[in-house]
Amino acid sequence: MGDYAHVTAYGAIRVGREKQAMGVWGDALEFYEKAQANGLIDSYEIQLFQPSGGALPTGMICLWGSQDQVDAIARNEDRLRLQTRAALVVDNLIETRALRGAAVLEGIGTFQEAIDSL
Repeated sequence: MGDYAHVTAYGAIRVGREKQAMGVWGDALEFYEKAQANGLIDSYEIQLFQPSGGALPTGMICLWGSQDQVDAIARNEDRLRLQTRAALVVDNLIETRALRGAAVLEGIGTFQEAIDSL
């Protein structure tokens, strides 16, 4: 399993867009299943957060794979269309990267090299 992730986090559903949000959600789940079945990603995880008064996102989706897979899925046209649709129905849609396992050690090594160069 890959140690790199493309992460999408999102805030609350916009008032009046609930029905559309559920449609985008269904389309996203279908996309993630197909992406995994076709080897575009190794796996995906969905996390939902309890209401926090806006301190945390409402939820996040991690698309896990190799660094090459994550780079490619970030540029995938179908995923980008989903992202655009999602931005119309939820607040605070953000994307970032995440690491786990051996990739964390690699990231720490890069950070240490930067510190040593100062």
